[in-house]
Amino acid sequence: MANAAMATRAEVIKRYEAKYLKASKKEKSRILDSIHESTGISRSRARRILTGSGVKKQKKRRPRRAPEYDAAFAAVLEKMWVHMDFACGRRLVAGMEDMLEALQRCGEFETSEEILAKLKTVSAATADRLLAKAKKGLILKGEPTTKPGTLLKKDIPIRMGNEWDDAVPGFVEIDLVAHCGESTAGDYVNTLDVTDICTGWTETAAVLSKAQIHVSNALKDIEKRQPFDFKGIDSDNGNEFFNHHLYRWCKERGIVFTRGRPYKKNDNCHAEQKIGTSCAEISDIRALKGKPPSMQ
Repeated sequence: MANAAMATRAEVIKRYEAKYLKASKKEKSRILDSIHESTGISRSRARRILTGSGVKKQKKRRPRRAPEYDAAFAAVLEKMWVHMDFACGRRLVAGMEDMLEALQRCGEFETSEEILAKLKTVSAATADRLLAKAKKGLILKGEPTTKPGTLLKKDIPIRMGNEWDDAVPGFVEIDLVAHCGESTAGDYVNTLDVTDICTGWTETAAVLSKAQIHVSNALKDIEKRQPFDFKGIDSDNGNEFFNHHLYRWCKERGIVFTRGRPYKKNDNCHAEQKIGTSCAEISDIRALKGKPPSMQ
């Protein structure tokens, strides 16, 4: 029954289709009324069917354009990226011509004229897109090495800002960087980073393991070689800093010893900011043969 009714509706609409397109406004209204009485469908639906607006039209697919930048170009771009010290897309494109000229003059870079022309015209967004896979391979993957310390936690207050006079040199933030790769097993070298808030003066020291005595001794050695004495020390919540050696030394010297909030790296932002530059030589990422050592 349903199929018969649909066939009847289609036949009635087809009968009026050619006439409706040529009819006047009044005649179109009468045709719609007639279709509504005969088939039961609404006037608006009948109008859409008669005008063809109710029929879904297949969209024409545009022919797919061949990629302008192929795998060969991406490989050459990656080499240039390495030569330019892993710069972002905007810096890479801005210095591309000067770097190409220097490399070609020294005989360290050879490629086809086509790829050479594309290197000089590639956009920053396209460069970032083509280098996305290579950048993903250089993401530092390491294990977190900061373990919260509970010893002396009640005796070392959270820095609120009013304990320090940041306009005077001597108030420093300290942090420890672990060079352990992707595993924290065994002993490995750590870098103690000490950054002065007022001047930005940064000192680093290599520390074997996170033994409390080693960290405390490294901090004392740093104070001897920097041009001012410590007036305040602010650290994260690692147990390498929450120890009697450092706490007693600060108390005897009259040094204000504070800590940041747990899991809030911005509380130790000055030291965190300096870590990337002060430890650049240790974390050499200038070769693509292996993944760079991890720094936490």
